Amino acid sequence: MLQRIQTLFLLIALTLIAAMFFMPLAEFIIDGQVYVFTYRDIGIGIAGAEPLFKSYALAILLIVILLLILVTIFLFKNRRLQMRLCVYNMLLNLGFYGLFYFYYHQVVSTNQIIYSFAIASVFPLIAIILLWLAFRAIRKDEILVKSVDRIR
Repeated sequence: MLQRIQTLFLLIALTLIAAMFFMPLAEFIIDGQVYVFTYRDIGIGIAGAEPLFKSYALAILLIVILLLILVTIFLFKNRRLQMRLCVYNMLLNLGFYGLFYFYYHQVVSTNQIIYSFAIASVFPLIAIILLWLAFRAIRKDEILVKSVDRIR
């Protein structure tokens, strides 16, 4: 149901998380060599080059977050489940930052590096805010439906 504001919030969060699959999360300079941190690995960025670290857990987590947001959009008739899925999705986005820090720390602890974070590393935080706004709007709808049921 695209008329509801929470669907718009969820669609924007879905777009941000999907954009993370095409953008780097951070860049590291180790001994003059630039390494790119993407959702799947930390590597040189050249096709066929061996990555420094592989981050399959981060890729799986992003796919789960993406699918959960998509499922949440289509559960507009079951508001309670939709609210619960929004909360789970916020927790998964926080888990993304935990894994992101873990892989970042793996690189930093082994080398003397210069690093810079890309704009895509902020997308899960924006998605958390959008999911919270969607949760509030869904809760508001649920309260409105309950109040109308009491009047009947």
